[in-house]
Amino acid sequence: MYTDITKVSQMAKQHKKTDPTVIDTTSGVFIDETFGIGYSKTFDALAKTLTPFSKYNYGGVSGGAKFQNNILKWLFGDEDITIPLSPFATMGATGALSNTLDIFGRPGKTILTTDLYWHNYELMAQTHHMQLDTFPLTVDGAFNRQGFKEKAEQIAAREERLLFILNQPAHNPTGYSLNRTEMEDLLGILGAIHKEVILLNDIAYLDLAKEKSHFDLLMHCPENVKVILAYSFSKSLGLYGLRLGASVLLGGTEEERKYFNEQNYLLSRTKWNSPNQEAVNTFNLIMDNEHYLENVRKEIASVKETLRQRSDYLLAFLNEFAIPHSPYSDGFFVTIKTDHPEALFEQFLNHLIYPIEVNKGIRIAIAPLPMPVLKDLCERMKTIDFTV
Repeated sequence: MYTDITKVSQMAKQHKKTDPTVIDTTSGVFIDETFGIGYSKTFDALAKTLTPFSKYNYGGVSGGAKFQNNILKWLFGDEDITIPLSPFATMGATGALSNTLDIFGRPGKTILTTDLYWHNYELMAQTHHMQLDTFPLTVDGAFNRQGFKEKAEQIAAREERLLFILNQPAHNPTGYSLNRTEMEDLLGILGAIHKEVILLNDIAYLDLAKEKSHFDLLMHCPENVKVILAYSFSKSLGLYGLRLGASVLLGGTEEERKYFNEQNYLLSRTKWNSPNQEAVNTFNLIMDNEHYLENVRKEIASVKETLRQRSDYLLAFLNEFAIPHSPYSDGFFVTIKTDHPEALFEQFLNHLIYPIEVNKGIRIAIAPLPMPVLKDLCERMKTIDFTV
C-alpha cells in the first residue's frame, strides 16, 4: 500500500489556508515551539559569510576531499575505526538510497524491508523495476527475528544476492530503534546466508539517536555482508530543501571500494552533477571550528529534547486511553496501530486532522506539532473511535 505523502501534505496545506484550525501532521519537518521551521542557526549564519563563488560555483561530484573527510568525522566521531571507509556526497539520503539501488539492484529482483516502512521505498522499487518484499515486526512492534530469518532465507534461495534496507535508528514511521541484542541477531542472520548481502542502512534520523546506531557492530560484519550507510542532513541541520547527504561504504576490498566510488561518480554525474555547494562549504566551515561544531551539537540536543517532550505527552495520552501504538524510541513519528487504516484516516479527516496512512496504522508526525497544537490534537482524538 503506497500513500502519496506529498499529495496528502499538499491537501492539508491547501485546507489550512481556508481553515486555520486544520492540524497538519503529515510532514517530516521540525517546527519549533515558536511555530517557525527548525533549522541550524549556526549553519544559517555561516552560510551568509560565503562568497558567491563558494555558493554558486560547481563543486566536486564526490563533495571533495575536505567534505569526505569531514563527513566521516561527523558520523563516526571518536569511534575506533579499523576498516577503510568510502564516503560520497549525495542529494540527501534519498540520493544515497537511489544510487545504491542503481549499483546493486537488478530489474525483477527483490528489496527486503520491514512491513512498516517509509513509502518512498516503494516508489524506488518501482522506478528501479524491482519488487519490494517485507517481513512483519512482532506483535509488540519490535524486531521479529524469526520472521526476518525466514524471509531473508527465502529471497536468498532464489536470487544471487540479498538487498535489505534497514531504517535504523529512529525508524520511520514508528520511531523504533534496535537495541544492541537485536542488531547482533540481525547481523548473525545475514552472516549465515551463503550469498552476498547488501545491508543498506538508512540513517536519515541518525543524529536524533546516534547512541543507538551500533556502528561498532556494523564495522565488524560477517564477510558476506556489505554495509552502505545512507545519511541526510535534513533532520540534523534542517536542510530539507537544500539537499545534502552522503553514501558511505563500510570496509570492502580495494576493488569493491573502487567500484563503489566509480559507480557513485557516474550516477551522481548524470543525476545532479554537483552537490549543493552552499551546503557543502558551510558544513566544512562548521567542521573546521570546534566552537561552531559545539553550537550545532547543542542545537541538535535542543531538537531532541523538544521531540522527547512531545513524544512523552502523546504516548502518555495514547496509553491513558488504551490506544494501541507501535513502540517509540526516537525520531519524528509515532504510529497508531489499526487493522482499518483507511476508515481511521477518514475519522481523522472529519476532525480536521491530516495524518498519513501506513500498513495497519496511522502515522502521526510529532515533528511539526508545537505543544499547543499537539494538545489540541489529543483533545480531538478523544472523540475518535479507535476500535473500527
